[in-house]
Amino acid sequence: MTTNRFAGRDWTKTWTTAASAVYGAVSYTDKKGFTLVDVMGLTGHAFRLNIDPAEVNVAGPTSFPGGYILRRNLCNLGYTSSMGEASVPVSPEKLERTIALVQRSIDKGYPAIAFDLFTPEFGLLYGYDDEKQLFYGKDVSREGTISYADFGHPKIHVLFLVTIEDSLPHSKYEMLRMALDMIVDHARGREWTHVFKDRYAIGLSRCWNGCSAS
Repeated sequence: MTTNRFAGRDWTKTWTTAASAVYGAVSYTDKKGFTLVDVMGLTGHAFRLNIDPAEVNVAGPTSFPGGYILRRNLCNLGYTSSMGEASVPVSPEKLERTIALVQRSIDKGYPAIAFDLFTPEFGLLYGYDDEKQLFYGKDVSREGTISYADFGHPKIHVLFLVTIEDSLPHSKYEMLRMALDMIVDHARGREWTHVFKDRYAIGLSRCWNGCSAS
């Protein structure tokens, strides 16, 4: 079976590839009227502030702690979501389940948000060919195909995927309230960060202290 219905649209307009991938996926849903600016604001990515205190690099300002942020992003925009995440090396059973999750999302009409397709950034999987065992995908570096086998062996330490499930009738007020909650949590350092906090200074107070310390 071959499914490839999303080719040809350009959604890579920002260095924040997480937000651009969310925008790309959302643009094929009932909320396709959202602009990239809307998505950047309502997901809080426009207001994220983190640095690497040790050195200046591109990962410092664009990194963020984990898939739960993307799922919260999608919730802010009015969607339920599913997440596929497995440590490398990925077992055949987990790879099969993750591939099935991608295919189910594409069959529903929603591209899947993935990481490290052609480069270590966020991108979209928008089609598949079961006979050839291929996904069709796009990220900021290029657009092309990736084999199921290569998909299951990412260069980073984890196989990562988030898919849109259902659209919820959130009001504009609800979206803004959830976005503000997320922005304030981030700014005041209340955001759950796991091991991320050991590498980056996150939020207004920690970034200020990190800059002052350096």
